[in-house]
Amino acid sequence: MSWARLPSGPSPGGRSKAAMVFHGGRGRVELFGGFVPPPANTRFADTWELAQTPAALFLGLVTPGATSVEQAQKGVSVTAIVGNAGSRPAALSNAALRFSTSFGADVSSGYTVRPAANNPTTVTTVSPVTLSFAVDVGSAAQAGFTTIQAVVTGADSVSGAPTSATSSDRPANWTVNSLVNWTLQSPGTRPSPRSAHAAVYDSARERVVVFGGVNRTLSATDTWEWDGSNWSQRSTTGPSARSGHGMAFDSRRKRTVLSGGGEVHTYFDDTWAWDGTNWKQVSPATAPTPRVDAAISYDSARDRVVVFGVYQLLTNPFRDDFRNELDEFDGTNWSLPNGQAGPRSSARRPAGSCASELPSSGLRTRSKVFVGGT
Repeated sequence: MSWARLPSGPSPGGRSKAAMVFHGGRGRVELFGGFVPPPANTRFADTWELAQTPAALFLGLVTPGATSVEQAQKGVSVTAIVGNAGSRPAALSNAALRFSTSFGADVSSGYTVRPAANNPTTVTTVSPVTLSFAVDVGSAAQAGFTTIQAVVTGADSVSGAPTSATSSDRPANWTVNSLVNWTLQSPGTRPSPRSAHAAVYDSARERVVVFGGVNRTLSATDTWEWDGSNWSQRSTTGPSARSGHGMAFDSRRKRTVLSGGGEVHTYFDDTWAWDGTNWKQVSPATAPTPRVDAAISYDSARDRVVVFGVYQLLTNPFRDDFRNELDEFDGTNWSLPNGQAGPRSSARRPAGSCASELPSSGLRTRSKVFVGGT
């Protein structure tokens, strides 16, 4: 496994503190919002999708085993090269040959085509495959010059969408510039421009959920959902206004869990759950240290929401405070994994303060997806 920079092309402008998640139902990455600091001092409300190009079959050279054949000749060999210009594998469902005169008239009825039993049934994006056919020329086959075409049909391995290709024995060349592309979406409604918000993919309802963030100079309290086509505002109540909070989707309980964050002079240690309709504050016996900019993810193997890292801006003395605290939430209570000892707040209300406005750095990771930030 290695990192690779995507080819150039249309993409979101440079920014930080954006939120980005993987939409499992649509098989693509969704990005919303972000921030460019002064002098531009701009917050965004744009929605982008990053998706792999679907499987796209293409045919290379079709090669007959003989340059001329006789009527009633049996078992003439013909091969066809099949490639995939997409970025996902394709399952091949059918392969056939067509025959036509120099005037374009279809004379395929004069031939019997038998695909080889061991022909490949899939084609990846790595290299083309070769299909083989045995052709029997009918005794009444059209005499004269004949063009051989190959026809293949298949389906995208991820979406199941059909794909097909037809090519003559002298096919045109194909050029693929990029397999992965950003696409700017144009929803009718959308959240206000913001940064340092949190986003998560709700796999039960196939929605991207966004809450809070900094909108101009104030933090937001609204909840929005993206269905792949449009944004809809679902709530304006629930957690207090904040930014730098973390959210993860608890797939077992089918709810989004929110933890921490801050607003101006206050850091939060509260825990909330969103069921798709309402926010409900959870009341665990203990709570993590108040924080912003933590990393958060749901561990489905152990049924835990895991939060790592503490950041606060302290004023006595004035300094950045970073801690390597690791906490887990089992749906009812927070605890340190494996009974480890370590700093953890038992406060039930927002705690901590600073003299200046809370830095609105964005969450770095959400549900094992990298999220933009500084």
